[in-house]
Amino acid sequence: MLHTKITPPYFELGPKNYMIDRTVEKLAYTVRAAAEKYNIRAIYSAPFIHLERIGEAFEGSEHCYVFAPYMDDLPPDSKAGSALPERLKACGVQGVYINHSSLPQTLGAMIRMQARAEKLGLYTMACADSIKEIQATAIIGPDILIAEPEDLIGSGQSADAAYIQASIAAAHAINPEVSVLIGAGISSGEDVYKCIYNGADATGSASGIFKSDNPEAMIYEMFEAVRCGWDDRHKTAQKERK
Repeated sequence: MLHTKITPPYFELGPKNYMIDRTVEKLAYTVRAAAEKYNIRAIYSAPFIHLERIGEAFEGSEHCYVFAPYMDDLPPDSKAGSALPERLKACGVQGVYINHSSLPQTLGAMIRMQARAEKLGLYTMACADSIKEIQATAIIGPDILIAEPEDLIGSGQSADAAYIQASIAAAHAINPEVSVLIGAGISSGEDVYKCIYNGADATGSASGIFKSDNPEAMIYEMFEAVRCGWDDRHKTAQKERK
């Protein structure tokens, strides 16, 4: 980690393939407005074709970051269609996934991508499912570790408090500096609040926002829940210390 950490609390969202038109780019302005309103950080992970325009929408913002969904572990050469981290950096991308359940990587590939991204000053984000995967991923040292049970992804059912707390403890036992995001099945402000209140630095959603009837309203609902969960968690901690 060679750069300033993304300040918690924060929220990560991405359309995956739930939304395939320019609305993905228009929503960047909603993301920015909601992040500024509730004073949280937001990570927008979008398909490659939208990244540069989203970066333009976030220009000058202290609250918003644009991330790529993956990068190729390949050297710059004559191959076509590669998502080289150098190219991502050049078009304004600030971070990248180095592992995701929809495009899983080996530990060796993750280690190489982590080192390359660090050299370029890109933030890294990596997903893990079980406690063992969380521990192995924490060793690699991504900026953000996403703990999410794969069977809950897109299910509309979020992880319980026991999984949230056990995942955070497992990651920090290996790497106290890693930021932990709890994901999978986040479909309401209530789900968001539960993750943040129970100790997560962040949470995120894809289908919960981009398959909803009103994505803009859901962004505001979830961002507000991040702020409320964070503030209530710290109020509770203060009371317990007295």
